[in-house]
Amino acid sequence: MKKPLFLASIIISGACSTAAPITDSVNGFMLPSSDGAVAVSAISLAEQISESNLVSEVLRRNPSSAQAASAIIQARAQLELSKSAFRPHLNLKFEYMHADAPSAFLFKTIDSRRFMPGTDFNNPGSFNNYETKLELGYNLYAGGAYSLAQQMAETGVDLAKLQQDLVKQQLGAATLQTLLNIEGARQQFDVSAASVELIDAQITDTQKHIDAGTTLRSDLLSLQARRSEARDLNLQAKHSLKLAEAAMATLLNISPLDLPEINSSLDDLRQVYLGDLSPDSATAVKLAIAQRPETKSATLAANIAKLNVNRVAAGAMPQINLFGQSWFD
Repeated sequence: MKKPLFLASIIISGACSTAAPITDSVNGFMLPSSDGAVAVSAISLAEQISESNLVSEVLRRNPSSAQAASAIIQARAQLELSKSAFRPHLNLKFEYMHADAPSAFLFKTIDSRRFMPGTDFNNPGSFNNYETKLELGYNLYAGGAYSLAQQMAETGVDLAKLQQDLVKQQLGAATLQTLLNIEGARQQFDVSAASVELIDAQITDTQKHIDAGTTLRSDLLSLQARRSEARDLNLQAKHSLKLAEAAMATLLNISPLDLPEINSSLDDLRQVYLGDLSPDSATAVKLAIAQRPETKSATLAANIAKLNVNRVAAGAMPQINLFGQSWFD
């Protein structure tokens, strides 16, 4: 007949460590709040915003910035975890057992030095046992696996920082492209609106000539057709402008209704964001290859892969651990 066995165990373990403080931002990138929303300044955007500080606002408010900052926090936490392998490990274990099993009764009574001569081992009855155990361990040698894991974690932090730089460049480029789209749509809208006004004036003048009998009605019909085309182009330009403004609002992580007026021009945009960029394409390509985060990230990713291969190989090496245990039963 099977007997009931109940075992409750609580284990408290830890390693001596000092974690790096977690702040609300990493390298100027805002972190998400507890509910997942991006924390932004309580100060609202001004009614007008210049192109010179628009990119900084995008970097501060866009959720991708918070995601990149959180990735750095995660990489740093992984680094702290890898360092814990070089620290003593302390385990505190509490155990309670209620059972009606002869073998368990024998072992537990002997361990607690409560064995009574003459006990019926076939039917010892149920028993309760409480046990407290303290364990201390320290790794002396692991074939270099822990050192390689720490190097991988350190490289992972550098890789996360490069990914943050990549997000910064991508958001900056997207902001510039959206600004150009807004400015281009504005100019197209203004030109098409002026064209509609000009054709309206021509229609009015042609109508006067028709009334005077000096112009054919076919000329008026031709102007009216041109006006319809101009109005259609004006409407398309207006829609393009609204779409570009909505894209900018998305980058700023705000509602399109809250988008401030953006003061910019194509010449100003080039001066602010391109500056004195060398026109030499060969030089620009060399700089891009040497400085782009993607190139550096690929190098670090290759280093992590090599370290991981060595770490796996080190797992076949023997381990030497210093271990001590004390318990009360």
